[in-house]
Amino acid sequence: MKRFECIYIKDTNTFKKSFFGQSEDSIKARLERKGFLVVSIKELAFISDFYGASLIEESEGMFWQLSHGLEAGMPLLLLLDSILENTYHRDVKALVLDIRSSIQKGNLISEALKRHPKVCSPFICAIYEVGEKSGNVSEVCKICAKEIKSKEELKNSFAKSLAYPVFMFIALFVAVIGISLYVVPEFVSIFESFEASLPLSTLALIYISEVVSSYYLYFLSFVLAMFWVLFYIKKRYVYLFSYLCFKIPLFGKAMFYYEMHRFSLVLFYFIKSAYPIDKALLTTISFCNNAYLKGRLSIVHDKLLLGQTLSAGFKATNLKIANISLIQNGEKTGNLDFALDFNAKYYRRMHYSLLGKMASSLGPVCTVIIGCLILFLALAVITPMWELVGSI
Repeated sequence: MKRFECIYIKDTNTFKKSFFGQSEDSIKARLERKGFLVVSIKELAFISDFYGASLIEESEGMFWQLSHGLEAGMPLLLLLDSILENTYHRDVKALVLDIRSSIQKGNLISEALKRHPKVCSPFICAIYEVGEKSGNVSEVCKICAKEIKSKEELKNSFAKSLAYPVFMFIALFVAVIGISLYVVPEFVSIFESFEASLPLSTLALIYISEVVSSYYLYFLSFVLAMFWVLFYIKKRYVYLFSYLCFKIPLFGKAMFYYEMHRFSLVLFYFIKSAYPIDKALLTTISFCNNAYLKGRLSIVHDKLLLGQTLSAGFKATNLKIANISLIQNGEKTGNLDFALDFNAKYYRRMHYSLLGKMASSLGPVCTVIIGCLILFLALAVITPMWELVGSI
């Protein structure tokens, strides 16, 4: 039996409750039979019971509730009051109160969103402003909810792929320091008291221990200095640092796929919302996190201002952007939004595929390294013991 958190609407009131069931479909069917309008259903992990409300989950849920409530024809102030009753995170609650206050004062909701950068990214503020001007706020709220979820999933996938190798590297470093400083010296004193000839593996371990014991502070200083140099380059030479990030084996390509997915997805949302393509492209480029990619994509905007097509601009960037022919056909047939959506899904799929391959390959490599280290330590410590026992 699994536990699910459900948000649903009944008689213009929004409810947020937990249910036990076999699957999301069974919970949804049960609520719909009772006449409830289901907004969202998500499975809760056991550990989630011990933590407070999540900013990501609550902000995503807020936009879903706004979308479904507006589609159902609920008065906006009544809808916000209903959302507020089921909101626990202080930043999201502050946003809902600010939206409510803005409506009462006759101000735009997009202005309230801009005052809460922790909850609403610049893209969400921009796309909501487009929705206000086009009158399609309900659809834009869905886009905002999907954007929050998509961005968090991609960020978590990248962090998970890095977590295991980083943890293993730190563990190996601490183990080598600990063995060199505290374990090996004890064995050396024992071996020296017997005046026994030591095998090559033991001599190598003693040598490594002496080097680490004498120079580990210098090594730590070198590592810290390298981090400082990277930080300095990132701040002083932003374009160069951004370019070098894409040149890192495997991780560079994963970052490129991530950035291109975000670019294609955001541009798709703007085009779908009937935003002028030149302004949509310029705004989308401004959301790029990588300065090198931002500079290359600016060429597309320049080409567009010269009267050339979007696909021609992509070709001029030399970024090897995928499916340019599909984008070209989309421009001719009026289905550019479909082509951009396809590209966004393509880059997302490639990003996850590459991260999966990295995770599946780094795991065995780290295991082999640890196995070799354990084998080396065992030979270095146990072999001379056998020789000492044999000589008695």
